[in-house]
Amino acid sequence: MNLSQIRVLVAVSDTGSLTAAAQRLGLSQSGVSQALAALETHLGVMLISRTQRGAEATAIGDEVLAEARDVLASLDRIKRATDLARGVEQGRLRLAAFPSVFHTLLPPLLRRFQELHPGIEVVTLEASDTEIEAWLAAGTVDLGVTAVESYSATQFPLGQDDWVAVLPSGHAIATAPIHSVSLARLSNEPFILATGGCTIHAGSLAETLGCGLQDVRMEVRDWISSFALVREGLGVTVVPEPTLPSDRRGIRVLPLKEDLHRYFALKPSFLAQNNPAVSAFLNLARSQVQMLQTSNSEKLLV
Repeated sequence: MNLSQIRVLVAVSDTGSLTAAAQRLGLSQSGVSQALAALETHLGVMLISRTQRGAEATAIGDEVLAEARDVLASLDRIKRATDLARGVEQGRLRLAAFPSVFHTLLPPLLRRFQELHPGIEVVTLEASDTEIEAWLAAGTVDLGVTAVESYSATQFPLGQDDWVAVLPSGHAIATAPIHSVSLARLSNEPFILATGGCTIHAGSLAETLGCGLQDVRMEVRDWISSFALVREGLGVTVVPEPTLPSDRRGIRVLPLKEDLHRYFALKPSFLAQNNPAVSAFLNLARSQVQMLQTSNSEKLLV
């Protein structure tokens, strides 16, 4: 039994579903399911029952939940006491990131940070990676989310997502009986280059692979614009998976054979490195990433 499993149990009870709990914790649904199953196996009892109304605590589950909430509340009090001793509880944290990161990776982290540090005002700013780097250099923001080549390139990894291909539904590749496509194959197609305001995009990825894009018809910053252009049959594109639209009529999405990832990291401004609020946020982010990695490792072992 570990703290991650206790947090999962409480989140499932609070939200009433594994999916909502996963979103709240920033984990995959399978990761939440595996953590809950491991906790139930360790304790030898069923804690959560799946009903038509959702996930509900069993009788013994209610008793365990009461103790679990006490454990988490005690840990929060310990954290607040030590933060107060270090002067963390008051102040402001200025955080800049790409729009897509604010929609995916940051919400669970920001919510947890504000639960632990209600006295700290968090100011969030959306920007491109070049703007973020300039703001960090000038000390305009305390922390920035940057794109990196790999986790090994940073001290403070935040998360990752996958690149996928998006094609018009009537395109020859889209109608073929295939389950993935290579970026090298797409590099010769009429291409809609979407950047999302980031210097790491399909064009830079293709250059790294040695298959530069040969026929870029349009370049847009907004992901939504690229999907509209693809729907009209003006080209194909490659985008991060979390940016995909919920309405996929007129397009087909395929994984890339190269299995390419986009990695994100937190980078503090040199002027804010001694800011206790920055240290607190970085420590929380590190613990959240470690919890996610532990969850993924447990999933692989099952």
